[in-house]
Amino acid sequence: MVDTSSVIALVAVSAQLALLVALHVLPTKYDPVRDAISDYGVGDYRGWFWAQLVAGALACTSVAIALTGLHPYVPTVVVVLLFANAAARLLMPAFPTDQPGSRFETVKGKIHMVLAVVAFASVAAAATATRSRQALRPKVHGNNGTTSKHTRHNDQGDRGAGEQDRNWAAPIQGIMAQWTGGPGTPPWGSPTHGGVRVRGPAPLRRQKLISA
Repeated sequence: MVDTSSVIALVAVSAQLALLVALHVLPTKYDPVRDAISDYGVGDYRGWFWAQLVAGALACTSVAIALTGLHPYVPTVVVVLLFANAAARLLMPAFPTDQPGSRFETVKGKIHMVLAVVAFASVAAAATATRSRQALRPKVHGNNGTTSKHTRHNDQGDRGAGEQDRNWAAPIQGIMAQWTGGPGTPPWGSPTHGGVRVRGPAPLRRQKLISA
């Protein structure tokens, strides 16, 4: 399921990007620099705008479903944010933006602005949360701040799970990077020792893991 969701997300976000490029090129009477993307939803080419919204919603939903495969380390907050983004995108066609002048002239225009804020804020927050290892895996320490015996016992399995996570997480992180303009390094793929991230250059990390 995880691999399938990842592929669907990649296809969907690629389709969204292609549709946005087409909207910038087509004779929509809107300027890609001066006018907002939401303006494409008003006019003869609004169907293209709706299609890219659906593609974006599908991409967010697919990523959210893929992240649920991180059991038992499901990043619940990230999943909820991605579903919120998808819902906002799907509702936007019913609430076109106001033109011209103020974006808050009509009830539909006001709702559109709220949905736009939800869409942008939720995906930005989700991308930020995925960079935090605490959002994906809990900290497990003993009373004296060291790794607990139970965690040390499962250290090998934990590192193996990290390697498996990296294999399918790469396309998802690529999508998050495209949405946010950031590198989006998978936080759950970092080498760990007893569930605690080992920082430093790669050779030093390997030395610490071997010496342990």
